[in-house]
Amino acid sequence: MRKIDTKVAIFLGGISAYSYFKIAEQNLPKNSGCSFLAPISTDVLAIAAGAIIVNKGLKLEEPILTFVGTSVLGIHFFQYLHFKTT
Repeated sequence: MRKIDTKVAIFLGGISAYSYFKIAEQNLPKNSGCSFLAPISTDVLAIAAGAIIVNKGLKLEEPILTFVGTSVLGIHFFQYLHFKTT
């Protein structure tokens, strides 16, 4: 049962990260000049930290850690892609 919970946590973490990113992106004024207010190194470090948290959550079979790690990883991955493509 724990493995199903972990898969659900990864799925929900990805959905929440994507939703958060899209909502944040839509609420920024077009001429704000904001590229999510952080240098790219912040996203790279957050992606690494998110991956470490996901890995720890998987090893400990803790869906909450897995969800949080996936959310952090996803949000910063989307920000990195946005920053890189604009």
